[in-house]
Amino acid sequence: MSKVAKNTLIYTIGTILPKAASFVLLPIYTKFLSPAEYGILSSMWALEGIATIFFSLSLGTSVFRLYWDYEDEELRKKFLGTIYVAIGISSLVWLALIFIFQNLIDGIYNSISFFPYFAFSMVTICITGFFDIPQKLLMIREKAMTYVTLSILFFLLNSGLILYFVVWLKQGASGYLLATLIATAVFFPVYLIIGKQNISFNFHFPYFKAALLFALPGIPTLLSSWVLDLSDRIFIERYFSLTEVGIYSLSYKIAGIALILSSSFNLAYRPVFFRLANSEEQETTRKNIYDFNNLFLVLLLFFFFALSFFSKEIIVLFFDSSYSSAYLYIPVIALAYFLSVMGGLIARYFEQSKKMKQNMYIYIFSSLVNVAFNFLLIPSLGAFGAAYSTLLAMLFTVVAGYFYTKKHCYFVEFNWKTLAVVFSVLTLLFILFEFVLVFPLYYALGAKTLLTLVLLTFLIVKYLPDIKSAYRKM
Repeated sequence: MSKVAKNTLIYTIGTILPKAASFVLLPIYTKFLSPAEYGILSSMWALEGIATIFFSLSLGTSVFRLYWDYEDEELRKKFLGTIYVAIGISSLVWLALIFIFQNLIDGIYNSISFFPYFAFSMVTICITGFFDIPQKLLMIREKAMTYVTLSILFFLLNSGLILYFVVWLKQGASGYLLATLIATAVFFPVYLIIGKQNISFNFHFPYFKAALLFALPGIPTLLSSWVLDLSDRIFIERYFSLTEVGIYSLSYKIAGIALILSSSFNLAYRPVFFRLANSEEQETTRKNIYDFNNLFLVLLLFFFFALSFFSKEIIVLFFDSSYSSAYLYIPVIALAYFLSVMGGLIARYFEQSKKMKQNMYIYIFSSLVNVAFNFLLIPSLGAFGAAYSTLLAMLFTVVAGYFYTKKHCYFVEFNWKTLAVVFSVLTLLFILFEFVLVFPLYYALGAKTLLTLVLLTFLIVKYLPDIKSAYRKM
């Protein structure tokens, strides 16, 4: 088994276990958290997304690409140390500013107070900033087992604390956020030790400048991604209520389960992609990337279909009735997520060609499209308007990014014919069972399960040899 195949397997197992356990725990959490309280959590997670960008200055995004520009190990340690120190200083400064101007921050949401919600979340983000470089170093050096072991241990501690504060002490959303803060603080010295062993803690301005020049064009891109993915919670909270935010956010959580495969692939493949893209054997490399990318997209498309296919049964069987309408949004969000993953693959082409500004412009315009549709659709369609706004903006991102990189960047084509056939078949099956063949709950569950197993068997028979071949070549 090749190293990328082995690491992908390790990342997948290590990611699936916490995610599967998290999904099992989700019905418990939602039993003790009302939709409004879950809406508070989702709103804070949205805010954490944008805070992470400012706290870190996006410097960590430069590591995978610029690390390979330094051939000497000592120079690499100095480079990583400079980034680590810069992120730490930036995080502490931003945290201080947030507490100083807490009255302004408090006005972001109509119904969420600064203490304890904002306070717990922002301190957590500040501490998490010190995890970033040690984690990326583990990925670069392809120490997948160490990375995954630490991730699982963090998950176990965090989940245990959440159960204690939310279920046992019944502290609601504030207890959930406090549990995460405590778990993050406990793991801070662990990542500090990893950093101390592998990084030279210093600050050299040339390294900082190189990283900042690489990262700055990506900041508007990341902010735009945040607008595309999370800003709709703010719109829904403003126009409707935290209850609506909570229901909508649960649908996002369930649709995102299929991203387990995507994130596992990306963790293992991203550092390998840049190594391959810079190799001399480009004819072979491009063919391998083509095979791997397209097999991955076909499998991911199937998993998103499966989640959409069973969305109603999942909500009815596993969640409190107060969240019953969440299944309605899952198919649209799942498709938006799929486009997001495809956009992530295209983003690698921008990075390899160091055309971050062009990628930035596309994401900025996409975020403007998203905001415009949020204003137009959410007041009349509610959460549906938010879901469709995200889908349309993601579609624009993929189309614009695809045509630009095809003409101006390092580029590997997608197998559009195969993707179109698979998408069409799965869409027709979804429409058939959702709108034509209406069965009682358990009959529908049985029929859908049988059909899904047939489809899965077909995919295994058809694509498993190709997947094995692609893994061996990588």
